[in-house]
Amino acid sequence: ILAIIAAIAIPAIGNIINNSRIGAIKSDAQNAIQSAELLLLDDPEFFDATNLTGEMLMTDISPDYLDDEGSFAGDGTFKITQVNNELVITGVATIGGVEIAFAGANKPTINELANNAEEGDIVNETDITTDTLLGDITITTR
Repeated sequence: ILAIIAAIAIPAIGNIINNSRIGAIKSDAQNAIQSAELLLLDDPEFFDATNLTGEMLMTDISPDYLDDEGSFAGDGTFKITQVNNELVITGVATIGGVEIAFAGANKPTINELANNAEEGDIVNETDITTDTLLGDITITTR
């Protein structure tokens, strides 16, 4: 009986852990965008010629707008840019074997990614007036 329970419980617990890792990566991406939004409120001209990196948000601009890059490992491994008056993030984030690639993803697109998404799943946003891909998110490893 215990073997049957273990056979059912162990995969379920593994899925819960991976789902929480996806949620953490999404939060890190949202935090990065929100820190850039604060900078934009303080200095509206900043985005005229600048792509923000994580390192810039953490150390190069005073005050520091971001304490930690979280799952975006390394010095400035993501970029925040302004596209059509909206901030988007590009970069790769990894936690415990779960890797997500962001390519020009905005906050609504990040929110659309389900925490139980599988490897290879893609969430993207398309401009409905021009049918142009605006940005996407891909689960590259799960």
